[in-house]
Amino acid sequence: MSGLRYTALVAAFIAGPVHAQNGTVASGVSTLVAHPWSMDRNCRGQRLSLRLTSPPAHGKVIFRSGSVTVPATAPGGPVSSQCVGRSVSAVAVYYRSERGFVGEDHFSFMRINLDNASDRLNGEKSRTVSVR
Repeated sequence: MSGLRYTALVAAFIAGPVHAQNGTVASGVSTLVAHPWSMDRNCRGQRLSLRLTSPPAHGKVIFRSGSVTVPATAPGGPVSSQCVGRSVSAVAVYYRSERGFVGEDHFSFMRINLDNASDRLNGEKSRTVSVR
C-alpha cells in the first residue's frame, strides 16, 4: 500500500470566481468548469499538464494554475484523512462564451499527471456547457 497514490478530479471550486452549476454558464462570463488536482499518499500536490484538444465552437477555454483545499470526499478516488483540509496545487479550467451566444458548447482537454504516468485519471476529458 506504500505505493498507493490518492488522486481526484474536483469539478467544483471551494472559493473564488463564478462557478458552473450543473454545466450551466452565463453568456460572456468567464466561469470555472473544472478544477483538476492530484496528490501523492503524503498529501503532496502533483504537477498536472492540461492541453486543449478540441476547442469550443462558441467560446474560449483558459487554464490557470492555482490551488484547491482537499475535501473529505472526492469523485475520483479515496482521500486520506490526513490530507483533508490541506492545500494542493491544481489547474483551474475556465470557459467563456462569445458575447450573446446562447446554447450548448463542447470542448475537450488532455489531462496528464507529470509526476505519475499511471494515474488512472490521465487522458482526455470532455465538457459540455449550457450557455444561458
